[in-house]
Parts: sequence; structure tokens; C-alpha cells
Amino acid sequence: MKILFTSQPEYSHLIPIVLPMALLADKAGHDVVVATGAEMMPHLRSHHVNTLELPGVASIGSLVRNPERARAIGFQLPVGDFGAATRIMPPEMYAIDFVSVLGSRFGRSLITVLDDWQPDVIVRESTEFGGYLAAEYMGIPHAVIDLNPTAPIGHPAFLAQINTEREMLGLPGVSEPSQVQGELRASFLPEAFYSSEEVSAGRYYQLPSVEQGEAFDPEILKWVDGRSVVLVSAGMAAHLVGEVGPFGTIISVLGDLPIAAVVVLDGDVAQKVRVAGLPKNVMMVPRISQRAFLGHCSLLVSHGGFNSVVEALTAGVPGMAIPMTNEQAELADRISDLGVSTYLRLEDFSAEALWAMLSRAVADEAMIGRANAVKQHIRGLPRPEQMMDDILRFAS
Repeated sequence: MKILFTSQPEYSHLIPIVLPMALLADKAGHDVVVATGAEMMPHLRSHHVNTLELPGVASIGSLVRNPERARAIGFQLPVGDFGAATRIMPPEMYAIDFVSVLGSRFGRSLITVLDDWQPDVIVRESTEFGGYLAAEYMGIPHAVIDLNPTAPIGHPAFLAQINTEREMLGLPGVSEPSQVQGELRASFLPEAFYSSEEVSAGRYYQLPSVEQGEAFDPEILKWVDGRSVVLVSAGMAAHLVGEVGPFGTIISVLGDLPIAAVVVLDGDVAQKVRVAGLPKNVMMVPRISQRAFLGHCSLLVSHGGFNSVVEALTAGVPGMAIPMTNEQAELADRISDLGVSTYLRLEDFSAEALWAMLSRAVADEAMIGRANAVKQHIRGLPRPEQMMDDILRFAS
């Protein structure tokens, strides 16, 4: 079967989630292609997977870093400064940015390049709506991998933008926003994360494994020397902040705790942190295989992005989130309700509040127990190979 996977040209969307699913399908003997923007092509080439490079498809990160380019294509930037306050993206803005700007450009580019190769099914990650538009236009079954479970797809503005794009493609309107999820909504989060209304609309699976190579430097564990480990990972948020911002405070507070802390930072922010100096119990590294290293950690401190949340849950590691956006805050709120994580809003951020929350989190045996229970539940979910079987069965 010919399977097309689509993803925003974002490393955190494509490489840890979409690419491993594409490789599973390829290993099973299917004709697999991955479609995304040019920024991700160097990362895909090393995996020897067939690709479709879509012209004119920009990453969200590049648009946030280049407001002039963003304005030129109609992408509306969230209000507020990264790292100073939670950036708010109202549902109306989400619908315009992700459906009418990013989704529309992606979908039209995809329709154009699919003239010579038409898939039997399109599998997209849930922030990428061009794959949905192309599938509907070409009459192809489609499914979604849910990477953004707090997205406001139930808001009237979302459905209005979907129907605007459908009309421009000569398609009739739809009355249910869930129609964009196609034949199957697949999730790597446990059912307990979702509301009772949402649970029945999806299927739930274990994370696919990733090709890690040398996952992390073994010298890190020698340096840890048996101490309790806190991993701090901000992902793309660190590059968007651009300044030391909250990271300087986080590192300073970690220096006052009886733990070993590994902080993942690179680029200009890392250089500024090094100039300020690191406490003796804090090591800073430019990159690490988070999935592999989490098995050695007692707590993950992150911005509360999807990958950090789902990887911590899978590893049975409690989390602490400092969300940068309202969607991350909603995600952190849901995980907090499960009793396996806590979070601190930027509006309440201070060294005193951070110290109080971190010192409680690293010693919270009840939270550690609940995180381990979630890990055991996830281990009982169907493997990702079953997801591919389910997608193909629904599609056919």
C-alpha cells in the first residue's frame, strides 16, 4: 500500500514521532513517502526514506524568529514575549495560522506535487492540516497522529476556517470539526489524559522507538555518581526565548538542591549561561537523547511540550512544567490532574516559587508512584505496529 506521511517542518514533530511511524510502515513492505518543508530534508536523508520536499512551506519556528516574513504570509504571532509571560494564541488565531496560512500553503503544494504519485492513505500529525485538505480534495482516506490534544478544534472559528479552505478547493462544507481527524485519531498519551467525550474518538498506543545511535555520553552517568538526577529540557522554547530568561533562575535554584542536574541548552542562550557560571552540581549539554536518559532521572523539568510530556509518562518520570504558551499550560494542567506532574506559570515564576516547587517534586514519593503506575499502563497499550495495522484497516 502507498502511504504518505505529512508533518510540519519541525524537528520535534517529525523526527521523534512521524519518522519512526514511517519507518515502521516501510519495514512492513509498504511504499512510504514523507512530505514536509525543506528545513527537514537534511534530517530525513540520513534515514534513507522517500521524501517530498514542499516548496514554500516554512516552519513555525522560522516564522516566529522572523516576524517580517510571518506578516508577509499572514501568520499571526502570539502576543507577549517568550520567557516573560505565557504567550496567548486565541482559537481564532490558531484557526487562521494553522488552517488558513500553514495548512493552505502545505495543502496546495502537496496537491501539486502528488500529480505523479497518489497515495492510498495520508497519515498526518495533528498540527499539519495540509494533508487533510489534500486528502479530501483527492478523495484519499486519511488518519491523524495526535500531537496537539489541547488544540481548539471544537471552536466555531476552527470549523469556519476549515470550511473556507474546503470551499476554495471546490469541496462542500462539513458540520463536525472531528471530521478533520479522518478514519482514525491515534494517540501516544494514555486514555486518562482525555475527557470522557474524547476517549471514544481515538485509539491509544505505545510510542514508536527511535534510532538513537550513541544516546548520550556515558561520562554523564559517571559525573552523576549515584545522585538523584533532574533533567532540564526546554526544546525549541530555548531558541525562541533567545535570552537567558528563566533558565538562569532555574540553574541557580538547582544549584541549591541536593541533586545532580543535567541541563540541555545550546546556541546563544547556552553561551550566556556559561558566562554567568554553572553550579558544581549542574552539567550543561548541547543535546541528549531524552528518551534514553529519562530512565536515569527522577524528575523532568520542561516547557511542557508534547514530546516532553509523553516521553516522561512513558518512562514513569514525574514532571515539572514551566509552560511558554497557553496550549502548553493546558497540557500541563491535564497532566497535573493525573497527579504525575506539577507546573509553574511564568506569571508566578520566581526563584522562591521555583525552589519550593522543585524541592517538593524531587521528594514526592506519591507522585513518583503515580508516574510509575502510568508507565505500567502505557506498557500494556498496543504497540505502534498495531497503529499502522489499524490505520490501514480503517483506510481500506
